[in-house]
Amino acid sequence: MSKIIKSIIICIVCSICVVANASSHSGTSTPPPEQKPFEGIYKPTSLPGPKVNIPAQGAQSANSATAKEVNQYLIAELLPRVAIRLTSFITIAAFLGLLYSGFLYLTALEQTDNYEKAKSIAVYSIVGLIIAFTAYAIVQIVFSFPLID
Repeated sequence: MSKIIKSIIICIVCSICVVANASSHSGTSTPPPEQKPFEGIYKPTSLPGPKVNIPAQGAQSANSATAKEVNQYLIAELLPRVAIRLTSFITIAAFLGLLYSGFLYLTALEQTDNYEKAKSIAVYSIVGLIIAFTAYAIVQIVFSFPLID
């Protein structure tokens, strides 16, 4: 069974590579023009976060982020993004755990060990999902309160 799944995945990846290569050179018999390294890569004009230690340009004076701006950025932007990404990662892991436990449960064929293993994996996945959503809710509730300056 695993050999079949591996061969299907290899065939899909190879076909995607062939289609992508064919679409990039479709209809042209001449090779693509040579590009400089990193020519087509997007370069952002500013970095995320508060402006820190911007050098002076011309008649302007140098700017630096204050501690209040840094704390505001951490609280308002960075920590909620991290909480959302961790919650989504844990949700995906719990979903995969539930899929695996369902597969074990369906293929147990009167083997009580596999039934018990499938049940424990399902319970742990659901408990992990509940803990992740509770942690996300706590983070959102805490960040919704106004802070005292």
